[in-house]
Amino acid sequence: LYNYADTFLYFNNIPAERMLNQARRWCLISLSLLLIPTVLAWAAKFGPAAMAAAALLCAFCPPFLSNSALVTTDSAAAIFFFIVFWLVGGRQRSRWTWALAGLVLGLALASKFNMIALPAILAAGLALEWRLTARAPLRIYDAAVLVCAAFLVLAGVYRFKGLPLYWEGLRETVMRLGEGRASFLAGAYSER
Repeated sequence: LYNYADTFLYFNNIPAERMLNQARRWCLISLSLLLIPTVLAWAAKFGPAAMAAAALLCAFCPPFLSNSALVTTDSAAAIFFFIVFWLVGGRQRSRWTWALAGLVLGLALASKFNMIALPAILAAGLALEWRLTARAPLRIYDAAVLVCAAFLVLAGVYRFKGLPLYWEGLRETVMRLGEGRASFLAGAYSER
């Protein structure tokens, strides 16, 4: 797969630097347009001062600015993670809220294989919330709406017929976890 990407990028009629800069610009702008309104909507329940502080922090957040300008799915996965919890963390959870959370959960799963942990984290958080508060338990049809929406979005991203590729990629990723990866720390490279 990397060979095709390298060929496309470096042996194309359009210079690689131009394509990369356009892709970086697109990632930074589109991800900012996705995250900032969501953060502001979340902060709105705490008042105008919280919204101003949140806007300022988003605008000058070095990890977000640096990672969002990379042509990767890391920032998108983090943003989808935040949005899912923002949606289900609200006081009013209509069926539409569960459907929208499922849609975003599906996008998170499609964006990065490590997001496979998100459904378990979400389920644990909802169970803990139910245990610690007087909130009504999650109704089965709300959970079904969430799961169905997530599955349909994930399948749609893989064009339905290609969904087995997701499971194959996930399996390959999990298998590679035990192999170790080259890392750099304190002036040395290591695979441990």
